[in-house]
Amino acid sequence: MDKKRQEKIYELLKRGLKLNETGDELPVEWAREFFPPERREYELAYNGKETEEQVLADTMAVPFQEVSTFGQNGVDWHNKLIFGDNLQAMKTLLQMKEDGKLVNSDGTPGIRLIYIDPPFSTRRDFKGSQDQKAYQDKIAGAEFLEFLRQRLVLMRDLLSDGGSIYVHLDWKKMHYIKVLMDEIFGENNFLNNVVWCYKTRTFSKNYWNRKHDDILVYKKGSAPHIFNWDEKGVLEDYAEATIEKYRLKDEYGYYRLCGRGIAGSPIKSAKDVDQKWEKTHPELVVRNYLGEGFAPHDYWNIEIVNQSALERIDYPTQKPEALLEKIIKASSNKGDLYLTHL
Repeated sequence: MDKKRQEKIYELLKRGLKLNETGDELPVEWAREFFPPERREYELAYNGKETEEQVLADTMAVPFQEVSTFGQNGVDWHNKLIFGDNLQAMKTLLQMKEDGKLVNSDGTPGIRLIYIDPPFSTRRDFKGSQDQKAYQDKIAGAEFLEFLRQRLVLMRDLLSDGGSIYVHLDWKKMHYIKVLMDEIFGENNFLNNVVWCYKTRTFSKNYWNRKHDDILVYKKGSAPHIFNWDEKGVLEDYAEATIEKYRLKDEYGYYRLCGRGIAGSPIKSAKDVDQKWEKTHPELVVRNYLGEGFAPHDYWNIEIVNQSALERIDYPTQKPEALLEKIIKASSNKGDLYLTHL
């Protein structure tokens, strides 16, 4: 905040205290000073918060230090593993997008999907199995919020219209970041708070044992976003007895109709449910899909990468391949650009 505006607000506060003593209401023109039209209805305020213009202007683009390149998605772009400050790397990627060099295989500019697993503000140092340094997670408080917010601002600009972003957090800072995401992407673009459930050996007698992470899911802009529900199997892959049960199909796959079993319902068994029942009694009928079961939900039971897992590389906060596979398949198509931060 500039000094001139600061002095103006201090003056308004003094006058506001006098109004409080007399019981008068705040004049409309004063309200505009406290809550100018260009500001959002609400936002998270903290020390050191820069404007988005400052973030973009102050971030320096640097040449990539490419660790490796592999594969190609059909356009003039190779998959890259980049070493360095991800804030500066994203500024370079943003310039590439503006120059038309960051394009999905269907010609859409920008990145279709972003998944990030940032530090959780644990105030800890993480080490590998051989006691080697993995990464430092010492940033906390307002500094942590601004650290992540600056990167989210660049990620939003990197995304294609309708692109999706998944932000993986835990219970400590998720609520703060939700407010920041609403500011940056718009509350109306909030899609899901996915809960990843898992089992661990930790146990506490002092509070409910924490056995889940949260993944905030947003899309960019008003364009439609990609959502592919992974249909598991087709009728030909199942036994004849199963095929007899799943003859209906919608955009999510093959399904059968089942009754909810509500007390007093005339539905006695699944055989009593047909498409006519679905139309006349929608509150009593659900669709059970082949392979996947009921329609996809926002809590995922996926095992963590345990000590004996073949995919384990001894990184202290390694996420399971099944988790990333589910996200990538759901929110991108073949040939789309995907960005992740390690």
